[in-house]
Amino acid sequence: MNRRRFLTSSAGVLASALVPPVRDGVSASAGQSRRSIVIDAHAHYGYLGGFGQQRDISFEECLEAADQAGIDKLCLCSIEALAFEMTEGNKAIHRLMKQYPDRIIGFATVPSPYFGKKGLDELQRAIEVYGMKGIGELETTPAYPIDIPHWIAVLKKAAALRVPVLVHGSPSTCARAAEQVPDVTILLAHLGTGFGLAVGEWLDTIEMAKSHPNVYLETCTSITAYGQIEMAVQELGSGRLVFGTDIPLLDPSVMKAKITGADIPSEAKENILGKNMARLLKL
Repeated sequence: MNRRRFLTSSAGVLASALVPPVRDGVSASAGQSRRSIVIDAHAHYGYLGGFGQQRDISFEECLEAADQAGIDKLCLCSIEALAFEMTEGNKAIHRLMKQYPDRIIGFATVPSPYFGKKGLDELQRAIEVYGMKGIGELETTPAYPIDIPHWIAVLKKAAALRVPVLVHGSPSTCARAAEQVPDVTILLAHLGTGFGLAVGEWLDTIEMAKSHPNVYLETCTSITAYGQIEMAVQELGSGRLVFGTDIPLLDPSVMKAKITGADIPSEAKENILGKNMARLLKL
C-alpha cells in the first residue's frame, strides 16, 4: 500500500464517525440521505516551484488526490495569476470551470496590489463574466500586508461584488483590514500561520477572530498542532471555519483528517468540511 492510499484509508476510518458509507451517492446504512458536501476552499492550479514544490504536479493528479480524499468541489485559483500574469492565469481557471463544471469553483486573483484599476477591472470581469465565486488567494507579504491601501481597494471591490476573499496574511494585519472593510468576508488562510512568524500564531488568530465577525478561518496548516480545530470550534463555533488543503502544496488527505479526526461533533465537521463554504458562496 503506497503512502497516499494509506493516508486515504486512514482518513476514511476517521470519517466513518461523520457519515455512513456512501454508494452511488446514497447512505448505505440509512438508505435515505446523501453525505454532506465537501468543499476545498483553498486549492491551486499550476506549478508551485516558487513555493517550494519539488516537482510539477498535474491537475489530473490533483483531482485524483481530491477524489481519494472525498472532496467534491475545489475553490481553485491560478498560480500564474497569483505570481505574475493575472489575465492568462484567470482565463486558465475559467477553462477548467467549463471543463469540470461540477468540480471547480473559480477564484480570481491578482499578483500584486499595485495593478490599480486594471487589477480591479480584471477581478470584476472574472466574477461577472467568467462566473467565478470568490477572490484570492491574495499572496500578501510582511512588506505588503493586507491592510495597506492598495489591498484595501481589492477588499472593497470584493465587498461590492459580494464575494469572499481568501487572504494569506497574519492575524494582526487581517484584523486591521477587517475593521476597514467590515462588509467583506475574509477567509484567513492557514489559520493565520502562513508567514511562519511564530509556532503558536494560530492561537492569536483564533483570539483575533472572536472580535472580528467578518473573518473566517481556513484550516490547512503546515504545523498541525494538537487541539487546533477543537479550540477554534470551542472559541468561535463551527460556523466560522472552512476546510482547505492548499493542494498541490499540501496533502489533501492529511488536511481533511485534521477535521474528520477532531474531537468535535459530527455537525461541526459537516459545517467545516463544506456547509459553511456552500453558504458563503451561495451554492
